[in-house]
Amino acid sequence: MGKINKNIKNELVEKIGVVYERAGHTPMAGRIVGVLFLSEPPYRSFDELVKELSASKSAISNGLNLLSSMGLVEYETFSGDRKRYFKLNLQALETIFRKELENISNFSLLLKKVRDVRSPKYSDFNSGIDNFIKLIEIFQDEYPRIINKWKE
Repeated sequence: MGKINKNIKNELVEKIGVVYERAGHTPMAGRIVGVLFLSEPPYRSFDELVKELSASKSAISNGLNLLSSMGLVEYETFSGDRKRYFKLNLQALETIFRKELENISNFSLLLKKVRDVRSPKYSDFNSGIDNFIKLIEIFQDEYPRIINKWKE
């Protein structure tokens, strides 16, 4: 793909920011991820992020700190250049995905305990809980096959 149209890039950066916000992160962290996904070359200096996102240094710093603590962003340096260049750690995406699935599995275990203590009086609601537990179990059974297929 050639040079990315600035309007399309800005729109995608904002949309990624919204996705990250819906996942419980700050919009700025999502925007940083968006910029780094779209950057060619695939890294940016701190100052470039400040300029490109028209954001304060503290907002960029906080976003980078959050993403670094998640393992999603790392930096590299280049000989003769004192700046740090931030880039996505794409291997971390799978790790983050696995952690989310682990959270879903833990939630399923809690739902089973909830279901065990509920009275049978509200059968429709209880059936809804049971169906959601079944969905999670199907996903847990299929997940290893999905990962193996993806790695092929």
